[in-house]
Amino acid sequence: PLQLDSSGKLLVNCTGCSAGSTVGLVPQTSGGLNLSHTVLAASTNATSLKASAGQVYEACLNSNAAYPIYLKLYNKASAPTVGTDTPVKIIEAQAGVPACMRTEEGFTFGTGIAWAATKGITDADATAVLISDGTVEIASK
Repeated sequence: PLQLDSSGKLLVNCTGCSAGSTVGLVPQTSGGLNLSHTVLAASTNATSLKASAGQVYEACLNSNAAYPIYLKLYNKASAPTVGTDTPVKIIEAQAGVPACMRTEEGFTFGTGIAWAATKGITDADATAVLISDGTVEIASK
């Protein structure tokens, strides 16, 4: 819970501050999100991004293809067996159009974070994409 004053302003404990002081974020060089960038190969690109529990804050699929591409996210500690493992989220990018999902809270993956990219939307589809037909960008923790 947050503590607010009578006008709805956030109360903070600020040592050495005066009533007119302002509070801001301090940039850090560590502790932020892990960024991943992959140019798609001619495969399903089955990838283990994190082999332990984590959170995904943003996942973007940038399509350079003449067909839809499907980014499949798996709650798995190893690379998925595409067509057999069941994705927990699918992001669709239409031909030439990027698609993203974002959250400030993070999507929780209790086992691990894995992904793959296919030409088909069904969970069981394992149709490989073509080389350089897209990129996958993931921000996770």
